[in-house]
Amino acid sequence: MDRPTFLAGTVAVPAVAAARNVITDEYARGAASGHVVNRAPLRPDASIRLAPRSTRAAGRLATQLNYQVALHRRWRGHPCCLTPAARTGRSLRSNRSVRMSRPRSRLLAGSLAAVLVSTSVIATASPASAAVLNLTQYVNPLIGTDDSNSPNPVGGGAGGSTYPGATVPFGMLQFSPDTPTASPSGYRDRDRTIEEFSLTHFNGAGCPNNEDIGILPITGAIGTSPGTGWTGYSSAYAKSNEVASAGYYKNRLDRYGTDVELTSSTRTGVLRLTYPNTTSARLLINTSRSATGNRAGSITISGNQVTGDVTAGGFCGSSKTYKIYFTVRFDRAPSGFGTWNGSTVSAGSGTTSGLNTGGYLTFDTSGSRSVTANIGVSFVSVANATANLNAEIGGFDTVRASADAAWNSALNRVQVSGGSAAELQKFYTALYHVMQNPNVSSDVNGQYRGFDNAVHNASHPVYQNYSGWDIYRSWSSLIALIAPDVTSDIMKSMVLDGQQGGLLPKWSQQTNEDFVMTGDPGPIIVGSAYAFGARDFDTAAALALMKKAVAGGTTQGSAIRGRQTTYEANHFIADNPSDSLEYSASDFAIAQFAKVLGDTATYNSAMTRAQFWRSSFNSESGYIHPRAPTRPGTGR
Repeated sequence: MDRPTFLAGTVAVPAVAAARNVITDEYARGAASGHVVNRAPLRPDASIRLAPRSTRAAGRLATQLNYQVALHRRWRGHPCCLTPAARTGRSLRSNRSVRMSRPRSRLLAGSLAAVLVSTSVIATASPASAAVLNLTQYVNPLIGTDDSNSPNPVGGGAGGSTYPGATVPFGMLQFSPDTPTASPSGYRDRDRTIEEFSLTHFNGAGCPNNEDIGILPITGAIGTSPGTGWTGYSSAYAKSNEVASAGYYKNRLDRYGTDVELTSSTRTGVLRLTYPNTTSARLLINTSRSATGNRAGSITISGNQVTGDVTAGGFCGSSKTYKIYFTVRFDRAPSGFGTWNGSTVSAGSGTTSGLNTGGYLTFDTSGSRSVTANIGVSFVSVANATANLNAEIGGFDTVRASADAAWNSALNRVQVSGGSAAELQKFYTALYHVMQNPNVSSDVNGQYRGFDNAVHNASHPVYQNYSGWDIYRSWSSLIALIAPDVTSDIMKSMVLDGQQGGLLPKWSQQTNEDFVMTGDPGPIIVGSAYAFGARDFDTAAALALMKKAVAGGTTQGSAIRGRQTTYEANHFIADNPSDSLEYSASDFAIAQFAKVLGDTATYNSAMTRAQFWRSSFNSESGYIHPRAPTRPGTGR
């Protein structure tokens, strides 16, 4: 039940420049022919070594699925999903035409995925034959954290929809600063004010989300209650004082003359503060505020330890919530403490609960200016948050070094050569973003909260947070190829979600299915992961859940395929060709998955539906078109 480990062989992909030039309409042909097709020739100092895949299924899936996906790759305008979750540059771009292929300016993570995912041949090397490289030096977490500068930016909010703070691969925490005008990621590069450092963030989502358990160091007296005037305690900062690297973030709050450093393990965050020489160094902990509104929470302060819970959720307008439990342990006892509840601040109070609540601790830093806090979280209980903290606690520098090592191990799954230092930075920052979600949700004792809101136990890490519509085109295939061990556990988790909630997750946040975006992406994610090497999961159970969705099944009370009846009757969904194509792509994945498992009947029925996309294709224009509803009695 430790952090995710990376045990499989390294994928060797020389030539960053070659990877960057793979285009959507070319990579399907590359999969079919067994070679990577590049728009430009390889550089003289670069080469790509090819070795055959062990099965033809991966090639067939890549060829046919990528072909169908290319037909409907366009932006639908929903704010939840700006682009696939891997962010690489400060410019965000969209695919605005049904017919257009991927532009050269497409995010490099997508290009990386095109090289690895779209070919049925790839070079692999065992860990013993590939020297470990220093790759975290190329990661810049600030890339992608500002507004788009593209001619036609995708909507969804300010900032680049990613965060610069400290996390580890697939970690439970994302310890990062939050700024005033950032949405949806919490951080906007051009802002020069920090409102807090919070523990939860999404990479790649387009709706405001998370920013739970806000923490802010201040100095001086507490005037207005932070419960009603939190932003009044925010501080300016200078860009010259900001440092961000894989697993580490540092900044200086100018208003308080305080340096803030963040690092993280899988289930814990570590905060190191360097205050000025003062008797009124304080730390505020907000148990009610999040990006989606204020909700009830609780806090208890006892000696050098703080425990409590917050109510989180509400992603993209959802009314669903869940709880996060936390334990904070300081390396020294406070000289004072208190709580707030609404507009009332109570010095010396050790506990409070309700809406707009939180607490503070005071430290005397006139002798020693440093204060360090270790923070454990859990989605099960305070006891589990404490157990997570006890299992992963460490000194700041030790945890930081471990976080860097975890990232370096993960990034070494793909080793590239050729290209400039700037290109390497783009490439490895893209790969860094690829491995930020989904997130471990199980505790060190194996307990996790399921989609039925009950506590369960698993012998493997359990993951949550699936931006299904964003990740099925390339992410699931790429991550299965470079980390089949981790991806198998992710597939196990998706099956558990389906068994406990009803269906494979679609677009979920923690234990909530929020039904964001369109289609039925779960089968494509699972099928692609299987085709590209992640196979250590209950495939029969996964197929049963796919078939259940087609049959009108529900999860948490609602159907994922809410238009299945119309789709089956007409072979299209009236006035919504995108939904039609999403269903066809999912049906194709079900067919291929069923065929590999020997279920011929399901293969035949799903493969028939997979061809329904033709009903929305206009051969004269070469475009996908909306279809009017079928007139009764006419069949058209």
